[in-house]
Amino acid sequence: MDSKHTSGERRKDYVAHLAVVLFCIIMVLELLLVTWLPHQLRSEKLWDRQVAFQEMIDLEDYLRRYIRGSIKFKTRWQEGEAYMALNSLDVLAKYIRTNQQDLTREQIREVYLTLTKFEKHYKNWEKGEYLISFEEIKIEPVLSQQMKAYNEWEKSQDDSSTK
Repeated sequence: MDSKHTSGERRKDYVAHLAVVLFCIIMVLELLLVTWLPHQLRSEKLWDRQVAFQEMIDLEDYLRRYIRGSIKFKTRWQEGEAYMALNSLDVLAKYIRTNQQDLTREQIREVYLTLTKFEKHYKNWEKGEYLISFEEIKIEPVLSQQMKAYNEWEKSQDDSSTK
């Protein structure tokens, strides 16, 4: 009976081989996961930067386009305020164009926050609210008070010269 194999022994060999094959498949899949996951995370981080960069560019283009054309200014001071903002946006656009490959995620966030401040001012301009405001000075009371003081001083000078 030593030379004959029983059906129970074959099943044991078959199950043992299947377990070894499944173990090898699991190990290979785990190694693939270990190499694929960091690559995928790096790729997602790159896409995250690209999405943030594109949002920044879109906001800047929006602001430059609408500040140039859609706002009607009442005074040259208001126009000058918008011109300064537009000039700053143009300088910022040139900086972004020159250094777009070197910008980090944090720098993109900082520029985006700056652009949102410009957007806030733009929305205020649409409502007619500007940073530069003028208050009318009523000079008549001040002048009349100064004239009164001068007249009193002149009268006192005339009185002192006649004595």
